[in-house]
Amino acid sequence: MTHPWAATEWNRTVPGPARTGYMESILRALTDWRLDEDLVYRGYHAVTMHIVGFITQELGYRQPVGGMSLLQAASAFLEQMDDAELPHLAAHIQGHLDGDHGDEFGFVLDLILDGLAATQAAR
Repeated sequence: MTHPWAATEWNRTVPGPARTGYMESILRALTDWRLDEDLVYRGYHAVTMHIVGFITQELGYRQPVGGMSLLQAASAFLEQMDDAELPHLAAHIQGHLDGDHGDEFGFVLDLILDGLAATQAAR
């Protein structure tokens, strides 16, 4: 990632021209999708929170944990975990260790957009 500090600046600075243009483009897209005003408002926050949260989490995954890579730390954590007591968490961590699960960013964005469309249709 070229600018790992950018996500942390989202709420700490007044938006400049690049960010206001970006914000406008999301709001325009949601409006052009013919969502009502409330869903444009909420949809904008859902999309931007997803983007900023995803970036923040991805950056965190790149940081060493106790001198280990995230996968090494996850393996060590899983080895000491009582998987009988926490079977769902153990399976989830093992899922991370087993490999790539595809475009998780796109998957969640689709869920958000599908939810907005379904809410609009129900109104």
